[in-house]
Amino acid sequence: MRRWFSSAASAQSVLPPLSSRPTVLIVRKPRDPAALRHAINIAKWIAKEHPGTQLLAEDPKVPRASAVTSAVCPPQQRPEENHDDVWELAGLCDLVAPGDIGNISKEINLVIGLGGDGTMLHISSLFQGPVPPVASFSLGTLNFLPPFRISEHKSILNRIYDGPITLSNRERLVCQVANDSDTEAIYSKVQDSPESMLEHLRSISGAQRFQVMNEVLVHRAGHPSLATIECRVNGQVMTEAVVDGLIIATPTGSTAYSLSAGGPIIHPTVPGILLTPVCPLSLSFRPVFFPQTSLISMRPAQRARCLPLELMVDGKYRGTLAARDNVVHIHGYGDPVPVITPDATRLEGKDRWVTNINQRLRWNMSFADPARSGGQRADDEGHE
Repeated sequence: MRRWFSSAASAQSVLPPLSSRPTVLIVRKPRDPAALRHAINIAKWIAKEHPGTQLLAEDPKVPRASAVTSAVCPPQQRPEENHDDVWELAGLCDLVAPGDIGNISKEINLVIGLGGDGTMLHISSLFQGPVPPVASFSLGTLNFLPPFRISEHKSILNRIYDGPITLSNRERLVCQVANDSDTEAIYSKVQDSPESMLEHLRSISGAQRFQVMNEVLVHRAGHPSLATIECRVNGQVMTEAVVDGLIIATPTGSTAYSLSAGGPIIHPTVPGILLTPVCPLSLSFRPVFFPQTSLISMRPAQRARCLPLELMVDGKYRGTLAARDNVVHIHGYGDPVPVITPDATRLEGKDRWVTNINQRLRWNMSFADPARSGGQRADDEGHE
């Protein structure tokens, strides 16, 4: 059950003050010494200012189902990080394996992300059910998703502890791989009601399921020929796409791979599912935006020569579609990622998302003279 309150607009909710003994998980950018040092500094500060906090830190080197001390973290396993820093963090936090975080998700009151957009996507992947509130601090390359500078961490964390503070809910899709034998039943259920469809999808045993913050990609991988992909909407055949691949994106993901493939930019508070082709053979194939209640299904077409197809979820390889009996079903009923923001969308009277479009993506800027484009460079603003 969520421990925060949704407002009338589902895109926003409110996080009340943290309890006197909250559990806080720190997730940092991997193989980054600066992110490791910031994790140590934040852990020290929390231990001093909010001593009742139980601190956890994600660490891929920790065996599953265990919380370990620095004594079992051999330095040679981390050649890219300072060994003393690794041990220091282990002395401040209980280290948790990524695979165990989902099992304790209900106990976590706050996630602190230290990195960039990739770190935000990684945090999303750790929680394949409800996600705790996330406070993300920018240490990455683009930093489109993290709303705060690392220099703000003390003031922001104090506001979170004291509460209440606004959350911006980033909606997620659900991607499920099913067999052809289950697919016809799924199509019939979607005609009945969304609830019937969801119940049937959840009842399929052994199916792979992923919650998606940015996009699902079905593509031809290294094959020289184009992929031929059958695409259905609510069970109805929409097209047989001859393409390099098909992207199914969230509004949040509309500024990622879909944008590079020619898709539109969609405000993250607008619910829906975006279908964007990657290098289609037909010039008339354009991106399409569907209601969030839609069921999008993709599989290799009957006449497909390019097999197997590859399935990627938020930039991670998730398997192959070897034949028509492998069907990818995507719908918009995922658990959102509640991201802590100053006041959901606005900062100093300006829409934060519009500011990011101008500064981070340099939207509609002149390549000849950025100063004449009406926007400012992100690094001119002091972002890290």
